[in-house]
Amino acid sequence: MNKLTLLIALLSIGSVSAQIEKKVNDVLKTRDFKALEAFTDTISDYHNRVHWSMLRDLAGGYREGVLSIEHTVPDKNDPNVSSVYNFLATVIATDSAIVYYQLSEIKNKKSGDDWVPYRQPIDSLRDENAMQELNTAYRAIFLVDLNEEELFTNEYTYGSRCGWVGMETKGSEQISTMVSLNDRSGLLQWLQSPNAEKQVYAVDGFYQLTLKGIKLTEDELRMIAFVKAKKGRVAVCSGCIHTTDDIGKVTRKFKF
Repeated sequence: MNKLTLLIALLSIGSVSAQIEKKVNDVLKTRDFKALEAFTDTISDYHNRVHWSMLRDLAGGYREGVLSIEHTVPDKNDPNVSSVYNFLATVIATDSAIVYYQLSEIKNKKSGDDWVPYRQPIDSLRDENAMQELNTAYRAIFLVDLNEEELFTNEYTYGSRCGWVGMETKGSEQISTMVSLNDRSGLLQWLQSPNAEKQVYAVDGFYQLTLKGIKLTEDELRMIAFVKAKKGRVAVCSGCIHTTDDIGKVTRKFKF
């Protein structure tokens, strides 16, 4: 079955939550990343909001991605009422092949007086040989194994003086402390993290060290150059504005 036939077959299924789940899962199972990209472009409409909330380089031609799907089903008796279903697919892929994915539905459960979101797994795949190849490529650049626990995370936002009162971000505070202590070991750990926001903070921190007259090692400079050349976007903030920006653009001002 060619890609066009596959997409037509997928889109011919009716739009209920179980069927949108099947559509996404079926295209993930092909392990064809280009087909997944084409699918996300085709499926987006009034009832389906589909977008990459994360898609950026890791190492060795591999990228991490988080695909968010919001599916709206109008009530048959009242068009002003709709049910909303949310799905999330975490993906590791080359330009053409998916080597890892986990598809989940985002649900909510009662916890005390609050409702807490959680992920209910639907399907997953892991190509161990490809993941080992990724780890080898990552180690060749960053001299450590890839910490998979830091993939697909949005714990940090790069910026300072964010929010209504201009507070320092958690990342900015931590980097400032490292710089004040000349903590190269701490900065190196952030640079070696697969989390792109932490890497950008580390580039910033190492740049501040150079302004203090500290000379960086060849390994540090090589890792920094790799991070600055990465394709993809990071979460950024400035004042009350929270958005994403290109990694290369954010790090362009740091000259080594």
